[in-house]
Amino acid sequence: MRKEKEGNRSRQVAQLNRIYKRDHGFCYRCRLKVKRVDASRDHIIPISECTMEQARSDSNILLAHKLCNSNRGTEPIDMLTVAYKTSKIDKALAGHLTYKIGDIFPLGRM
Repeated sequence: MRKEKEGNRSRQVAQLNRIYKRDHGFCYRCRLKVKRVDASRDHIIPISECTMEQARSDSNILLAHKLCNSNRGTEPIDMLTVAYKTSKIDKALAGHLTYKIGDIFPLGRM
């Protein structure tokens, strides 16, 4: 059991490293730079509402400050608002948050 938890933790850290790089270190909520030690993974589709595959998918994760993530609580993420906010940062950075709806909600899985 302990090795399984360690394996999960190392996968989460690896995913956070990928997301941090993909999102260029910017929090999607406040649009400010995130120090790596303050970074967290925020799920677009809550874990309670998606499959295990979706929960683990990088396309279901956004970078957020730990504080921004915890302040959001269970409020759903509005991807249109995220795209609008990020477009104000820089179009080059916003491209990484442009998801196809089919990536998030595969056919027949809504």
